[in-house]
Amino acid sequence: MAHEVFISYASPDKKAADAVCGTLEQRGIRCCIFPRDGIPGKSFAETIAEYMGQCRVMVLVLSSHANSSKHISREVEMAVRRGLTVIPFRIEAVQPTGSLEYWIAEAHWLDAITPEMERGLNQLEEWVRPHVAVVERSATAAAGSGRAAERPAGDPPPAKRVRPAFCRKCGSRLLPEARFCRQCGTSVPR
Repeated sequence: MAHEVFISYASPDKKAADAVCGTLEQRGIRCCIFPRDGIPGKSFAETIAEYMGQCRVMVLVLSSHANSSKHISREVEMAVRRGLTVIPFRIEAVQPTGSLEYWIAEAHWLDAITPEMERGLNQLEEWVRPHVAVVERSATAAAGSGRAAERPAGDPPPAKRVRPAFCRKCGSRLLPEARFCRQCGTSVPR
């Protein structure tokens, strides 16, 4: 299953980024967040580029730390160049500066400055959902039209194999192609 939202944040803002990820995933929107979704043995840059190609939305956790991060600026630039909708989720009373200001100058941001964090998290789904829903509708239509043409009339649809999303032993999120849990090493049923 592809990711729908890429979460970009500076390391000191991990707690806020985890709150964003948890809120969206509880509401059925699959997120890509590092280091959780990093692929062992693959460079972060390569993995970020790969995952960003799956997403339609980037949520930027905007703070003074994000403002000063060269990595965040590169991620936002990549998102803009790939046509992702960038939603700045501002957790501090800061204005974007430098190249970050250039890349998100036209984006309307969502304020989630404490004590507004809870309200901001609830509102974030409302901002993200329309972009994800467009992708869901077009993927469903494409899949439906392709299967109907390939299957003879009257034949039942093929059974879908459902892979677990989380490890049964430790509860860690599993990568779609994983054969073993990267946290505890438990074998993943195929």
